[in-house]
Amino acid sequence: KKLLLTAILAAAISSAFGAASISFNDNVGPAASGTYNANDVFNVDVYLTTDFVARGYSLWLQTESGAASKISITSESLFTFTTGNQPDMPKAFTSSSGADTGFLSDSGTGANSGLSGDLGATANGGTVAAGTNKVATIQFTLSGLAPGTYHLVTTQGNPVGGAKSTEATDSSFGDNLIGQATYTFTVVPEPATWSLFGLGGVGSLGLTWLRARRRS
Repeated sequence: KKLLLTAILAAAISSAFGAASISFNDNVGPAASGTYNANDVFNVDVYLTTDFVARGYSLWLQTESGAASKISITSESLFTFTTGNQPDMPKAFTSSSGADTGFLSDSGTGANSGLSGDLGATANGGTVAAGTNKVATIQFTLSGLAPGTYHLVTTQGNPVGGAKSTEATDSSFGDNLIGQATYTFTVVPEPATWSLFGLGGVGSLGLTWLRARRRS
């Protein structure tokens, strides 16, 4: 009986929360990945999927600590849920709150530095039916980011309602955790850098040829 009661309670608890997920699409090649130069500006569309009627959502992003100072969120356009939670821009990756180990989460900057950096929005007192909806286009600006592979990851923030918990609010004002999603991007050397590499290679080849000629 005790085991049966435990199972019933677990089922009741799990059914009280709906499923929600975030997905990314940069509309160039594979949806959740991209390739950029060190100082590029790029846009990523954000989609929210829920199996319940939603009133809004909260969204925070995090990136590797070593890259954080070279990445900023410079603008955001909202769709479906059109009343931004914290629409002030830009936002910088400067906070350890809600972030995974080795990552920093986004926060407000300048006069808005006291804001936590929530990129989410509400339906302005209304609700949105279950399904997949485009909710935002976020613009990112790179400032001399070194070549390499990096990630923009939604925060987890367990438990529900915890610090910087990426979650969706249902029609009963209940909070539902959103599964963690990742946008992966690679920074490649600027074309001028490749040219320098090429010149260096040609110079090295010429020097080797000259030495070989002198020996002969």
